[in-house]
Amino acid sequence: MKFDVNKTNMVKALAIIFMLWHHLFGCATMFCEQYGTEAAFIDYAHIYQLGLLFKICVGIYVFLTAYGITCSYNAKFANEHVIEKAKMERFCFNRYIALSFNFIFVYIIAFMTSFLREGDFRAVYGQDGWEHGIRYILFDMLGVANYFSTPSLNETWWYMPLALFLVLIIPMIIKLYKQFGCGLVVVGIFLFYFGTSKTGFIQYALCVIMGIWCAEEHILERLADFKISNSKIVSWIIKMLFWSGMFALLLYLRRETQLTYWIDAIVPIVCCEICVELSRLPMIEKIMAFVGTHSMNMFLIHTLIFEYYFTEFIYGFKNWFLILLMLLLTSLIGSIAI
Repeated sequence: MKFDVNKTNMVKALAIIFMLWHHLFGCATMFCEQYGTEAAFIDYAHIYQLGLLFKICVGIYVFLTAYGITCSYNAKFANEHVIEKAKMERFCFNRYIALSFNFIFVYIIAFMTSFLREGDFRAVYGQDGWEHGIRYILFDMLGVANYFSTPSLNETWWYMPLALFLVLIIPMIIKLYKQFGCGLVVVGIFLFYFGTSKTGFIQYALCVIMGIWCAEEHILERLADFKISNSKIVSWIIKMLFWSGMFALLLYLRRETQLTYWIDAIVPIVCCEICVELSRLPMIEKIMAFVGTHSMNMFLIHTLIFEYYFTEFIYGFKNWFLILLMLLLTSLIGSIAI
């Protein structure tokens, strides 16, 4: 079974749900207390713990970015033994511009609707005078505010400098993989512990390398096609139980150990295989793939909705499941509108 765009979007849908949960119940605990978030079917302590653990969404997105760029790279340069520097630069530049343009478009919308928040954009950028404020706006609009430690309209946009950097650096890492093969995976396994600076990229370097490795060696397809039983139903049940159990085990280990660097690189593979099995249910595949196509915009706007603009509306549903569902729906509708 080919791990195609549809399945990639399914994993993105899973990741955006993890992100919403992480921000609603793992980060914004002050709102949970202020509005009295109620537990149902699962106690609040577990909701909070899962909220912390679901930061794994970042590793999933990094993995998918590396996987997707590697697939595009191989398709574009399949018949070229030596890739011209200009072609490589154009490949990186086109992706960088596409990502930047998408972000700038959403940023303009956020800037224009900032009157919905307390103090609007002047409260964000005007603290040090407008000579600095104009620079802050420019950095924020280009998606590099977190890199320069300047104010941003949305704290969740800290990921943008990393996302933009990945688009530029991953093609170079692909070339390294083609030269050194699995030796690069071995280096990636220990890179975090080489005494290097624990920057955003180093923290997720193994996720990048694992994404490239899976694309180059067709790991996801091999795992999906592994035959357990002649009965498709029995095979599906066993695989779903196995991958779900692996996911639960990795979350437990992430909480109880200091192996976050390694675990965050394995979790995306497990999530991919869960989505491969779910894709055998056509309606589930359609719904998840549709949500996944909007995951980027949902990432960019969801914090604006629940933290800056409509906090009382979102948390006013009280029940944690309804809060999560409402943010998912409003973020999705916002993305469709965009």
